[in-house]
Amino acid sequence: MFVIAALSWYCLFPSMPRELEGSKTAHLIPKRDRERLEYFFRRLIFWDGSGYVLMGSKPCSIALFQRPTAFSSHFLDSFTFSNIRFWLGWKTWEKYEHLFPHPCFSLLREDRANGQSLLIFINKAEFLQTVASHREDFESILKNPIEWNQLESKALFDEQLQNNDFLIGIILGYGRNNAWLYSQRNLFSEKTKPLVSFTDLQENERVSNYIASKGFWGFASGALFEDISKMPLPGFVVDANDPETKQLKVKYSKSREEIIQYYEGENFLDATLELFTKSSAVHDKNQR
Repeated sequence: MFVIAALSWYCLFPSMPRELEGSKTAHLIPKRDRERLEYFFRRLIFWDGSGYVLMGSKPCSIALFQRPTAFSSHFLDSFTFSNIRFWLGWKTWEKYEHLFPHPCFSLLREDRANGQSLLIFINKAEFLQTVASHREDFESILKNPIEWNQLESKALFDEQLQNNDFLIGIILGYGRNNAWLYSQRNLFSEKTKPLVSFTDLQENERVSNYIASKGFWGFASGALFEDISKMPLPGFVVDANDPETKQLKVKYSKSREEIIQYYEGENFLDATLELFTKSSAVHDKNQR
């Protein structure tokens, strides 16, 4: 608990000099690289659930790309337009990350043998709180506790969480029962499987029609991600009748409204980097 409290205090009162804060430093980046970063963060936030991580309602989110430099059975997939753009966005972020200290967040990359790279976006305080709240589950499965200080060198999903679907589902903010049911999904038949899409339960027709209208090219070009007010809820499967699912509906719907309000009328990249370099609790424009 001391670690959580200390981290939360540091997040609320970061000590970095103001000249290194997001939007100020972002103007030093060349136009081409700003465009690559904007596509990268728009996709993370709009499509991959990272907006909810930034707002503090979700401990962690994940995104995938295929490494063009990795020779595997998926090698040709790595040269799709959308994959190349996302990969270039990541490489650009690696280039400039040192300019944007982000004490409350981590954005980690785990490379897989099949040529895929997993990007893990973490809200540190929410992550630690979630692990603490489910301590018995983590301790009963893992031989060793999660070593936060080794996340850069010891893969979170593959090594520390042992690719356990139950624990991964918990830290992704899916809810304990939903995560457990998903981890046991192979035991159910199609008729008895209790899981349905969370997005299908919640999404209004306006958002669904917007996403459908953009199609594949909208995803590849980034046009799909431009209207933040049409951002979908996090995508995962749930037990629709579970009380925790109903709580998640309220929490993520509220968080989406906060995200939309935060970005309204703002330069997207500047607003994102400013939030990323401050506290996960700061999302009110009046505090900027």
